[in-house]
Amino acid sequence: MLTMNNILKKRSYFYTGLKEYQELILIIGATIVFTYFYTYVAFVLAKNSFPKSFVGFWYIYDACHYVNIAKLGYGTSDVQRVLIVFFPLYPFLIKIFSFVFIDYVLSGIIISNIAYVFAAVYLYKIVCLDFSKDTALRAVIYFSIFPTAYFLHGAYTESLFIALVISCFYYARKEQWMIAGILGAFVSATRLSGIIIILALILEYMHQRKWKIKKINTDIFWIGLVPIGIFTYFIINYIVFGHPFQFLSIQNEVWHKTLSLPTEGFMGAVGSLGWKDPTQIITSALSEIIVTVFVLVLIILMIIKYRPLYTSYSWLTWLVVTSNSYWLSLPRYMLPIFPIFIIMARWGKNKGVHYCITFILLTFYATFAARYTQGLWTF
Repeated sequence: MLTMNNILKKRSYFYTGLKEYQELILIIGATIVFTYFYTYVAFVLAKNSFPKSFVGFWYIYDACHYVNIAKLGYGTSDVQRVLIVFFPLYPFLIKIFSFVFIDYVLSGIIISNIAYVFAAVYLYKIVCLDFSKDTALRAVIYFSIFPTAYFLHGAYTESLFIALVISCFYYARKEQWMIAGILGAFVSATRLSGIIIILALILEYMHQRKWKIKKINTDIFWIGLVPIGIFTYFIINYIVFGHPFQFLSIQNEVWHKTLSLPTEGFMGAVGSLGWKDPTQIITSALSEIIVTVFVLVLIILMIIKYRPLYTSYSWLTWLVVTSNSYWLSLPRYMLPIFPIFIIMARWGKNKGVHYCITFILLTFYATFAARYTQGLWTF
């Protein structure tokens, strides 16, 4: 039975927790509100007209594919066959949300923003396991204004994937392996690169046990849940096309991507500087090179001082997304490498460095977000 004392204690606990997270709440709220406000104004100024709906101009590029999967599912028709390269969890959630919100695009955007909130909260929580609250807040800020972070608010998988990865790692750090394994299964159902977290989780498990075989117990088997997501995707490929790896041939056929060393994609991006027009050079070739190399430098710097969980995940993610014959959208694919924001946040302890990082990130965030909502190619 609730007494007045208990009610007051619970209320006090709630307000204490709210006060602890009030800066984080402000950062998250401001990011969402000003991203939509800014992109709306940018659209109006560029087009000299008002959009037909508040979210309509976010319905472009891959967002259309995810919505189409939610509406039609996977299939073998000319329109549907190319959609098999997109993993099933995100469009499945869009379908579920559409029963409530009716509009598929709005459903996707709501999912993405909910996921962004969870990604930011768990990023804050996981950084706080090792560093100060201020460092955690800076990591969330840099993550939220990274040049491609506007994808966190569109009908894309970015925020869902990142939220699942960080929360999975957070519970692994807390040794709650059942939760980590379940979240890991959802990670591998969201993107192909999600399967790599299985190695990072194994390394974290052994790190917690001082690398002693004798300390391994049955909770390690929860990590075995991770491949369930990607196996489900393979089964979908088999049911629809009769081949579990059909998505690979379509990826090559439509997007001209094949597995190769990162050097091949890098040299292709460098070579394109000589023939692409100025806009393409800035929004494609040069951005691919600068962001990819910058992230590589940060990953190299984290080898000595950071946990195997972070270094292995960062290295493997970087290798997976760069090991293509044709580099495309790499600045967006670098966004899930969340440990880079921890490094930057530690640099940002110096106020001058913090202001510089914030100014640089915001400048490119605003530039590319404005282009994206006008239907112009940016990653």
